[in-house]
Amino acid sequence: MPIRASRLDVPAPALLPLEIVARKGPGHPDTFCDAICDAIAQPPSVALSRRHLDRFGRVLHHNVDEALPRGGAVRSRATAA
Repeated sequence: MPIRASRLDVPAPALLPLEIVARKGPGHPDTFCDAICDAIAQPPSVALSRRHLDRFGRVLHHNVDEALPRGGAVRSRATAA
């Protein structure tokens, strides 16, 4: 399937009098994933950036903060401690 691009003849959002955006609250899966990624992604990102600098002389674009929430079922039962 060929990819086609065409010009969109509308003003840039910054030139419009109003912009509507979506806000995601604390219970939204994106917010949950973002919090986890923010907590664990910084050390790997820093390490990868340093490797890029050593190998390529610049930091290449990378994403180490992407996550996908997965649902599941758990069967739990009490056990003697």
